[in-house]
Amino acid sequence: MLNIKEVAVNFLTDVASGNVIEAFEKYGSLEFKHHNVYYKGDLISLRNGMHISHQNFPNKKIEIKNIFVDGDTVIIHSHMKLAPHDVGFILLHIFKIKNNEIIEFWDMNQAIPEDSPNQNGVF
Repeated sequence: MLNIKEVAVNFLTDVASGNVIEAFEKYGSLEFKHHNVYYKGDLISLRNGMHISHQNFPNKKIEIKNIFVDGDTVIIHSHMKLAPHDVGFILLHIFKIKNNEIIEFWDMNQAIPEDSPNQNGVF
């Protein structure tokens, strides 16, 4: 049996690598709901949106930077590039997990500016 951190990481890496349908079948609960403002709140709508995203950006890569676990919640802070030359996005995914399945999901992103004045960088 996987721990909740492994469930969240496996889901994200599977989705980013194009195994969208399989990831949702393996880790999506019948109770699944999400909070992405661009899709209806059900599993099928988000799964289909992520599948189309992979078709549009088949070379996207995700690099996980930080993982935080608290009770049944996992938060993953990562860097997503849609193409190799892309500066990318800062991503934050929040998972609520029960019985090795995702029951609730939030995702937020912020584009990385080409010329940020912040000397610390985004990561």
